[in-house]
Amino acid sequence: NSTRRTLVAILLALSCAVPTAAAQAPAGAPAPTLTHVEMGNYLLKGEISRMRSAGAGVTDSKRATLTYGGLTHDAHIQTVDEAKTIFQAGKKSESNFKDTYRFNVAAYRLSTLLGLRVPVSVERRVNGAMAAGTWWVDDVAMDEEGRNKSKAPLGPDPVRTTQQLSVMRAWDELIENKDRNQGNIL
Repeated sequence: NSTRRTLVAILLALSCAVPTAAAQAPAGAPAPTLTHVEMGNYLLKGEISRMRSAGAGVTDSKRATLTYGGLTHDAHIQTVDEAKTIFQAGKKSESNFKDTYRFNVAAYRLSTLLGLRVPVSVERRVNGAMAAGTWWVDDVAMDEEGRNKSKAPLGPDPVRTTQQLSVMRAWDELIENKDRNQGNIL
């Protein structure tokens, strides 16, 4: 529909305004050692040695430690896959509700087509269930809720951060992400 096409156009325009990944790395920071293809392969083939709660959210997602090819790294494991005719959340309700790990994988695939920086996410089996395995983002200082509580500034470059937040909001509209909250903005 025309609204969706308009959002895609806005998202593309905003993504062009955001610096590339290489330009965003702090001076002296080590370059990433894996490509997105290598990360995807790692997430698909990595052996899970430890699994624990991801620490937040209502879908009981997990943080898993994987090892593959001499590398050990964490992944976010999401197995939720539910659909309801009517979903009640407090005073709000949603018709034709669906929440599935597949959305993580689809969003990653779409992001690669648009040139956005979204963590790699693949579909794989975990403990007998299908799941999204998503590259764990390291070195996160805090989420948006923590930043607001501590009254921390909007980062070292508020203009860049504001651009990124605008891209995120347009992205959420495009992929119909209804679950954005201060606890999942890093």
